Amino acid sequence: MEIYSVQRCLNSGEYTEVVVPSRSDPEIVYTVTVTDVDDPEETLCECEGFVYRGHCAHQQIALDSICGWRTGDDEGQTIEQRRAKECPRCGGPTEWTMEVDE
Repeated sequence: MEIYSVQRCLNSGEYTEVVVPSRSDPEIVYTVTVTDVDDPEETLCECEGFVYRGHCAHQQIALDSICGWRTGDDEGQTIEQRRAKECPRCGGPTEWTMEVDE
């Protein structure tokens, strides 16, 4: 087991609620809960389609709206961005966290 530090974008989608408008009626919005941006199966929606089928279009829309960048992704981070804790992909804030590789 290896423990290492990783800088992650706070727009990463871990336990994030995203409001997604209905495609048929923009007056209706659904809350999509993303618990793990790396695992779309862990994304939940409150719409009727999700309740009946276990999946819906709102899930992918929510996932697409989340950055998900972390150290080691293709986008390189400048030294200035690293020091300022700024995401090189979306410009949002980042944080340092520890991850375990089993």
